[in-house]
Amino acid sequence: GSVAVLTPRENLFTDGRLPRVLAMNDAKLPIALGTGSPATGHAADVLAEAGCIYAHVPSMSARACLAMCTSVAADVLGLSATHGMLKPGLTPGVLAIEHDEDVDDNPEAWLLSHLGAKRALVGLV
Repeated sequence: GSVAVLTPRENLFTDGRLPRVLAMNDAKLPIALGTGSPATGHAADVLAEAGCIYAHVPSMSARACLAMCTSVAADVLGLSATHGMLKPGLTPGVLAIEHDEDVDDNPEAWLLSHLGAKRALVGLV
């Protein structure tokens, strides 16, 4: 089937707007996120791409935005049998975040709202 692979920060830079994310989502089109060119002034940061969607499309949940760069992306790449989620038997890619505040009951929203926090990828293969 079809899938959309978006680079929202690059779309904002080049077009001044995002693709029709809600229409794609409403049509049940799987949406994965990638990173754009460094020529747009952005570092390759797929979490920042998810944060861009979260910041500009208020009706998209933080969980859905994170899925675009984890489980959906793994599925699109044909890697869902081994990657994309923290689950027994899958290859983990754990994100460690340094912070000194309480994370409420929505850690996904906290993460996408604090993209400037010091972070490190742990356990990536």
